[in-house]
Amino acid sequence: MLVFGRLYVDQEMAVINASGVSRGKLARLMTPLILALFVGEAALSVVGKPWGVRSSEAVWQQQALTSAFDLIRPNEFISSGNYHLYVGSLSDDKKKIARCDINPI
Repeated sequence: MLVFGRLYVDQEMAVINASGVSRGKLARLMTPLILALFVGEAALSVVGKPWGVRSSEAVWQQQALTSAFDLIRPNEFISSGNYHLYVGSLSDDKKKIARCDINPI
């Protein structure tokens, strides 16, 4: 619709009609392109966006876990506000806390 409007505003539709191409024929020529763009946009909306959201959430979740465990060092105190955290040891893969004490002030 916007393309046809622009063709009329710029007087290009008059030139196209004068060259023997009617509005109906021009619409029929553009229909496959419009349908292909519609199907592509629908596929992105239905399949692509949910996949992208799931992937980004997984990345954010993994990054949050990674950065939290990077701050923890075994046999050291970590203070946060009114709480002190003491981690005795981490698992070998550094994904689980083996021994931990939390003490409020």
